[in-house]
Amino acid sequence: MKKIYFAAILALISLQSLSQSRKMDIVLGFGTYNTPSRKPVITNGNFNAEFEFYLNKKISLSAGLVHAEYWYEDMKSNSSINGINISSGSEFQSNFLIKYNLINDEIVDFKVGTGVGAIIMGRVEEISTERSTFPLNVSYTTFGFPIIAEVVVPIYKNLHFGIKGGTFWLPDYPFVGNNIGFQLRYRL
Repeated sequence: MKKIYFAAILALISLQSLSQSRKMDIVLGFGTYNTPSRKPVITNGNFNAEFEFYLNKKISLSAGLVHAEYWYEDMKSNSSINGINISSGSEFQSNFLIKYNLINDEIVDFKVGTGVGAIIMGRVEEISTERSTFPLNVSYTTFGFPIIAEVVVPIYKNLHFGIKGGTFWLPDYPFVGNNIGFQLRYRL
């Protein structure tokens, strides 16, 4: 985990040093989140942050983080909502993307992108003994390929508003971490 953070910091420092004469966006966003590998019960949310460095008008590089927490159906759980047994889970993604700007004009930008990333998936399992039940946090890390599409419009000078959708493709499991949400961008 420390190696992932160290690599992310190095990538951001490299992007910053290159950006002295180019555009760079600082992005904060939030939205809904769904992981089909678990049966979601409650609409789930995510928070994301990203640095995007523009190589030219069509191509940009970005480094980003996504954090989500959710509740899903779990027949082994003692917790329930409306008679459905539930457990909590979370995911943390660290992504490095290359984006291609399909539409680039003064009114709207439409970008698609893909890259590589790490995802830490966690869940809370209930361990029952003769005397009590207690939570056990279980997590694992794997690598995959984030895929995104986003629309960005200017709202005031260097401030931009966007809508972003994405997913995380794992080679051994189709898609996890489906998300869509809003983003606020500040262009340096």
